[in-house]
This record gives sequence, C-alpha cells and structure tokens, in this order.
Amino acid sequence: MPEITPSYVHAVESKLRSFVHNGEKVGLVMSFVYEQGECELCGQEKTSWHYVIENLTTHRHLIIGSNCFKNFQKFLCDWKFEPDRILVSKFFEPFVKWFPMQAPKAMEIDDSYYTEIQTNPLRILESRNAEELSGFRYIMKKHSHGREFVVQEIGYGRKTRSPISPSEDVF
Repeated sequence: MPEITPSYVHAVESKLRSFVHNGEKVGLVMSFVYEQGECELCGQEKTSWHYVIENLTTHRHLIIGSNCFKNFQKFLCDWKFEPDRILVSKFFEPFVKWFPMQAPKAMEIDDSYYTEIQTNPLRILESRNAEELSGFRYIMKKHSHGREFVVQEIGYGRKTRSPISPSEDVF
C-alpha cells in the first residue's frame, strides 16, 4: 500500500467528512474493473479496481479505488465514528478477497443492508466505455408487481455489457 501522505489525508478527509457522518452505515453496492478510472475520494488516476459505496442514510454514492477502500476504516476510526467499516455482501468476495489480509478492519461481511440500497449501478455502468470494462458485480433493488427484489448480477470479459448469471432474492 502506498504511503499515506499529508496531501492524501487532506484530499480524503475533506470529501469523506461530507460523505459520511457518525452513526451512518456505508455499504458496497458495486465493484468493477476499469483501467482508465479515477478515485472520487483521493483523485488518484488510472485506478483499475473501483468500489461503489453508498451512504445508506443519505443514499449518496462514491466511486473509490482500492487504496481508499482499505483506508476508509482508518479515517473513521481516527474520528471515533461508528460504524467504522464498509458493509460488504458475500456476493462481492471475489472482488474484495485480498482486503482481509491487507486491511483486516476495512470491511464487515453483512448481507442485511440490501433493503437500504438506492444507488442504481446500471447508470454507473452506462457511463463507462464498454470495451474497457473487464468485469463487474452489483446488487440493486428492483420493483415488480408490487414486490421488491434484490438483483445480483455479474459480467466478465471485455466488451461484455449484458450480465451473466443473474439471481434474484425476494425480501
């Protein structure tokens, strides 16, 4: 992990303080691999691994890189915020499997936050060049015939826009 510099701390703190407040939960709603991306938290360019986190109280979202994902808990812990971790569904394990070794306190496995999600990952996907997107996973709520569904979708490979293996759970 790169060294945490004062300029990094300043960039992250100012944006993170406006994104989350003490007592607000944050959950991972999407992860994707896109070579030309930028972290919205620290401004790092050419970030490959992206994580879309949603503040489950305000329903604002941020697209962050892997370094900011790993450092998220450190900032919130320093500020004495609770909860201080990103909630992550087991569904995202292939995209976050190295975090427990590199930053063991960065996330908490929890599948109960699905009902609180409002971010639409499809809009985020549409804003990316399909030819440069090499993989994605997302969860979102859908409404049909008066019922709410949680949809989990996966896409792999270059030029793949349509999800493979969708699964739906009713809650």
